[in-house]
Amino acid sequence: MLTTIVTFLYPGAEKWISSFHQSLLDQSDKNFNVIAFQDQVSLELFFHPLDLDIEFVAIQDASTPYEVRLKALEHLKKIDNDSLFIFNDIDDQLAPERIKSTKKIFQNEEVKFSFCDLSLMDKDGKIFTRNIWRERTPNTLSYHDFTDWNMIGFGNTAFRGSLIPQELISYIAKVTAGDWFFFYCLLKQSNEKIYFLNEDLVYYRQHDSNDAGLAGIREDRLLIEIKVKIQQFSAISSKYPDSEYGTKLSAYIKLEKFIQNRSNRLIYLAKIKEFVRSDQYWWEHIKTLEEVGLNDDKN
Repeated sequence: MLTTIVTFLYPGAEKWISSFHQSLLDQSDKNFNVIAFQDQVSLELFFHPLDLDIEFVAIQDASTPYEVRLKALEHLKKIDNDSLFIFNDIDDQLAPERIKSTKKIFQNEEVKFSFCDLSLMDKDGKIFTRNIWRERTPNTLSYHDFTDWNMIGFGNTAFRGSLIPQELISYIAKVTAGDWFFFYCLLKQSNEKIYFLNEDLVYYRQHDSNDAGLAGIREDRLLIEIKVKIQQFSAISSKYPDSEYGTKLSAYIKLEKFIQNRSNRLIYLAKIKEFVRSDQYWWEHIKTLEEVGLNDDKN
């Protein structure tokens, strides 16, 4: 089974390449190659000496990170359907067993899609929380399990080439959390079972440039994070009009209006902090007013 690590290079990624590259060299299983998709950059020199089998692919005419990933998938689907693609963000690191453990689960031919647990590390590469999801996440899931939040991204997933849709144009959407939208739709349409690897096979770096982080709640990011959920629920309810997303979309629009007033925003922040978990998923802390016991008559 041809195994390929897939990552993405973009302006500002230079500072992470060395540690990412070293984590590739430290893999216990050396039988893999790498495809690095380049978005508005040419960073081959940062990988020298070229001691790995790396293919660099330039992405043209993509206006958002999500469009970059859709174009990358167009490239990947031309490769053998039996290929195993393991995705890892350039600013994160692969644990030494990432490839070995992932290959092991895919020895079962029924497995088409998996994601792994994370350990959190700071911007300097020091791990401060291990196995954040192990205790709460079952070994198998379906797309229903990440309706309200996400745990599957282009940095901790692996899937067979045969799972890539032939018509990717239908997955275009104006969303910030493109991974959440794409994988929800992909797994809903394919109805594939999702397998969870409960080993911390990715070291997930927390820094200010993260579109999504797991290290806490900040007032300055609250409006952005609510907008992410509005985009997600709007895109899904448009693609699947008969889904439950329409009702939830109205609730998040109501929330966005409520917190425009800063005093309301502080009340809401205090409320959601009561629900924060150390093992929370992406976007899980953004809850509707009803879910946290508030209403909008304080405006």
